Amino acid sequence: MKAQPAQYTIRGIPADVDRDLRKTAAERGVSLNQLVVEKLTAATGVGTRRANYRALVGSWVEDKEFDATVAGFREVDQEMWR
Repeated sequence: MKAQPAQYTIRGIPADVDRDLRKTAAERGVSLNQLVVEKLTAATGVGTRRANYRALVGSWVEDKEFDATVAGFREVDQEMWR
């Protein structure tokens, strides 16, 4: 039988911490509760750790200079593949 999750009431959260948590939750589109549970889980090292790439979604910026620099990496050296 799986244990029921615990519930906490936490008092005395500094205003700047509250502001940051609420902002982060809103940016990620999750509830404040979900965000705090995730942070507590990560801080304690409990559970499976998986990379979260949500912050990277939609952040790609075209960079012609970078593309020109790495263009040579996209070429196949036919001699190496014989």
